[in-house]
Amino acid sequence: MISEGIHAYSRKQLIVNADDFGLTEEINKGIIRCYQEGILRSASILANGIAFEDAVLLARENKGLGIGVHLCLVEERPVLSAEEISSLIDENGCFPKNYIKFLIKFCFKKIKPLDIEKEFDAQIKKVICAQVRPTHLDSHQHIHMIPSIFNIVLKLAKKYDIKSIRLVQSGECYLCRLFLCFFAFHNKKKLKKNNMSYPEYFLGFDNRGNLNYSILGRWLRNLNFGTTEIMCHPGYKSTTDRYSHWNFHWEEEMFMLIKPELKRLIKDLDVELVNHSS
Repeated sequence: MISEGIHAYSRKQLIVNADDFGLTEEINKGIIRCYQEGILRSASILANGIAFEDAVLLARENKGLGIGVHLCLVEERPVLSAEEISSLIDENGCFPKNYIKFLIKFCFKKIKPLDIEKEFDAQIKKVICAQVRPTHLDSHQHIHMIPSIFNIVLKLAKKYDIKSIRLVQSGECYLCRLFLCFFAFHNKKKLKKNNMSYPEYFLGFDNRGNLNYSILGRWLRNLNFGTTEIMCHPGYKSTTDRYSHWNFHWEEEMFMLIKPELKRLIKDLDVELVNHSS
């Protein structure tokens, strides 16, 4: 188990988790390549991604890859119909464009908590019905870290017997760090109370889509004992520009994660590669 009080602190364990599995077929191919040739051992699937079915087939073919559910309330379309979760969507049937717009609606109580629960429930159920057993829950743009939303995610994790939830605990931006530390403090207590597991450390918040070998090498050389999750975004470059505004360097991250010297470094540092179910 990956949980404080249970974990063997004499070891350094590492979860390299790719977000956005199912977003596009190009991203799916890159993630699988990083699993087969590199250090990736975990991925988070978008139930409402346009390439979800392709991701499901790849997950079934690569049994050792841990698959979590990347819960989403931003930018994409919902799994449920507009009538079922009307407070979550705009006139075009889409979620808010980004987490800032979501937070504005949420803070002004224009979003119904029940709609969040119904949509998250449908997303988890869609993954399970596709015969993919989730190892953990996390979320697109870390929406689940908001304490009241975290309560919903925790409730659903227990409902579906999912044992691990991502706990985002770091950020270099002062304001982000302040909020994340506050959220993590309260959410961690809930995880412990409910005997849920989580990686003790989390890296990648400030480097999303722009992780490079220099940064990753520094992190690896300074890993704490216990379990660390590193969030990454590998993939092949998309043939569309739908997500170009993210300014992510998908291919650079992919080629970094399959570098032979990276695997040698992990071996030399005696770091064990695991996923959320290890």
